[in-house]
Amino acid sequence: MNYTMLTPGNRVGISLEQLFNTSHNGDSHKTECGHEIIRTKEEEDGYEYFDLDNGYTEYACCDGEECLVKSVDGSVVTFVSDSQDEPQEFKLTVRECETAIFGLK
Repeated sequence: MNYTMLTPGNRVGISLEQLFNTSHNGDSHKTECGHEIIRTKEEEDGYEYFDLDNGYTEYACCDGEECLVKSVDGSVVTFVSDSQDEPQEFKLTVRECETAIFGLK
């Protein structure tokens, strides 16, 4: 495993779809840190979108987005998504990162 990718200051791509597919209940999946991945199916084009709700804004992170590793505290990694008007923080466990981060495995 390439855990050096989880060093604060690094940017990593996050696959919410991969994490969602590990375990979901209908169109949502609760992460171990309490955030919710929401799947939206577009009727017109048949695409699925995966977005992370951190409880503060509608979407803290979108599927495939590149986010900054802010900190690592034990088995919990804090990320910052800066694609919105205001940067949004969210957390994933290292185990979830093994599934969700491109290139970690």
